[in-house]
Amino acid sequence: AIKIDDVSLMFVQNLAFADLTYTLMRVLPTTVTYITRKYMLGKLYCFVSAQFLFTPGAVNSYTVLAITLHRLRLLRPPYRSFSTTTAKRIVALIWVISSTGTIASLADGSSSDFSPIFVTCVSSIYNSDNETVLIVFKCVYVLFTFLPLFAVIIFSVILTVVAFKHSKT
Repeated sequence: AIKIDDVSLMFVQNLAFADLTYTLMRVLPTTVTYITRKYMLGKLYCFVSAQFLFTPGAVNSYTVLAITLHRLRLLRPPYRSFSTTTAKRIVALIWVISSTGTIASLADGSSSDFSPIFVTCVSSIYNSDNETVLIVFKCVYVLFTFLPLFAVIIFSVILTVVAFKHSKT
């Protein structure tokens, strides 16, 4: 059996849950629609899947960042793991931050419609008449897509250097 600490396990479970959410909200409707050549899952499923479009991906990005920071923390003095309480708070914060795009979309009162071009349901926020909401939504999308990935790259380089120095001693 693989030995894994509680905090790492919590982060891996969070990744698994985000992947499951993505599969149910994105892969399932797209696959069913592609096979049947029409949307069959109803308006409620269309609305929910469109509104939560970016949440699972953002959760994955931020969770990978949390894992990277956790590993870096384990390699740097005082060599401590996050407590499980802190890890739970980090996971909750990741979901709240990752849901900001959904919150902006719902605050705009957006609806969801099936898009034959994308073979999935799409939020009307992309065509919002409210310029402020549209700008906030686009900024949130860019920040939540690139910020964690950029941070993962930086912290992974630091992690590599620290691990390399530890392997020399």
